Parts: sequence; structure tokens; C-alpha cells
Amino acid sequence: MSKNCNPFDETKFEICQEYTDRRSIVSVKDDRAKSQYILGNTKRNLIVKLRVDNCLIKGSDKRKCDFLILDCSDKIAYFIELKGGDLSGATDQIISTVDMLAPKLKNFQFCCRIIQTQTNRTTQTKYINKITGHLKEKHKANSQFKVADLIRIKSREYTELI
Repeated sequence: MSKNCNPFDETKFEICQEYTDRRSIVSVKDDRAKSQYILGNTKRNLIVKLRVDNCLIKGSDKRKCDFLILDCSDKIAYFIELKGGDLSGATDQIISTVDMLAPKLKNFQFCCRIIQTQTNRTTQTKYINKITGHLKEKHKANSQFKVADLIRIKSREYTELI
């Protein structure tokens, strides 16, 4: 593992790393879904932004989220899925991506973020519980995170600070 904490920085994955630096704003946007995730890096932690879909994980037969953001300083991996309205599909994509990438992220805590253009708040709890249960059962998610910190499902744009 290199000093930038990217366990995927082998030659074949170099193109997947969009950047590694201490920028104050990390933005993930998908024009198709018209949704956006923003991580405000107030502590100026070292951040690695990676494209997952058709880069770290290739093939249309595999379910995968859009991006992975690694906070090298706090050892947190943010799995980001930008979606239209299919919350069930987004949940499956997050779970599948965590399962595939977790072996290389052994020292990281996992946080999952789904940003949708259409949100049905009445069904969110069901999907939050599905992801949380999976993380706790299969990946022994760190108990210091509350459920609300592990999974966030937001509409159109979501900003959080570290």
C-alpha cells in the first residue's frame, strides 16, 4: 500500500484514481442522475477519489456503486452511489461493491451514501436496515458509528463535513 492509502494503486487501476490531495471540497456529480455528493474536508485530510463503476470494477454483469472516497487520515471509506429513483437497486449496488472491495480495505471503516433525485422517505428505513445489517454481519462494521452515520440516503444533493 502506498503512502496515499490507496490499496488499488496498481498499474491497471491508476486511471481509476481521479486525484489524491488535501483539497477542501470533494465533489462527486453525475449529470445523468442530476445528483451530487459533497465532502467538506475542513480538517484537510488526505483524500483519494476513485471511480468504481467500469474502472475499479468492470463488467455490466456486476453491480457496483459509482465512486469510492478514501479518507486516509481517519481511515474511512465512503461508498457513493448517485441514483435516479431506484433505491432497491442502489442498495444492491452498495452491498455488492462493499463485498468486492472490502478485502483491500481492511483498516477502513465503511460509510455508504446514496444520493437520489427522487426519494421516498417511507421506504428509506427498510433499505438503511438492509445495508446496515449486511455490514454488521459480513464486515463487522465498526460499532462506534451509529446507524445514521453508516448509511445516508438523501435527495439531489448531500453535503457533509469531516
